[in-house]
Amino acid sequence: LEIARLATDAIKQTHSDPEKEQIFNVAVHRLMDATYQLAMQGDQESIDGLYGHADSLFARDPQSRAASEAAWFVARFANENAQRSAARDIRWLQEFSQQARAFADRFPNEQNRAISLLSDAGASCDYHGLTDEAVQCFTSIIQKFPESQQAAQVAAPLRRLGLVGKQLDLGGPTLDGGFIQVADFRGAPVLVVFWSTQAKPFVDQAESIIKTVSEAE
Repeated sequence: LEIARLATDAIKQTHSDPEKEQIFNVAVHRLMDATYQLAMQGDQESIDGLYGHADSLFARDPQSRAASEAAWFVARFANENAQRSAARDIRWLQEFSQQARAFADRFPNEQNRAISLLSDAGASCDYHGLTDEAVQCFTSIIQKFPESQQAAQVAAPLRRLGLVGKQLDLGGPTLDGGFIQVADFRGAPVLVVFWSTQAKPFVDQAESIIKTVSEAE
C-alpha cells in the first residue's frame, strides 16, 4: 500500500510535464505492480483499481508507454486467474482472450508482448475447448504479425481447429512406406490424434490413447 501511495504521488507531480515522462513511466510501473500484487490476493478495490488505472492511462495518451504498461498488467492479471480457475470456470479464460486481443489491437508496436499474450491465450483456450476464442487469438497473430515466427507456428493449430464440423480429408505415408487416408475407413470410427512430444497434455494422455486403440483392434 505504501508503494502504491508513493507512486500515486509521483504520478500526480509528473503526469503533465513532458520533461518528466521517464519518471512518470517508472511511477506508473510501480503503481501497477503494487496494485497487481494486491489484486492477486483478491482485494476487490485493487482489482477495480488495476482496470481503472489502465483505462485512465489509455485515455490520457493511447500511444504512451504508460498505457501499454498498464494494459500489460491487466492482461497478466487475467492470465493468472485463468490458470487458477480454468478447470472450474471459463470466464477468466474468456477475459484473458479478450485482454490479449485488446492489447494487440491497441499496441501493435509491442510485438513481443502482444504475441506472447495471444499465444498463451490461444493455447489455453484451445486446451479448454474454447474454440472460437482460440481461433480469434491465433488469427490475430497471423493478421497483425504475419512476418513473425509465431505466425507460421499457429497455422497448424488453426488448421486443426478449422476441421470442426467438416468432412476430414487427411492422409499421409505410413512407417512401412505405404500410404493411408481417412477415406479408406469410411463408415468406421476413426480416431485422429494431433500430438507432439513437447505437448504435456499429449504425453499425459498417450498411455490411455494407446490402450484405447489396442482394445479397438
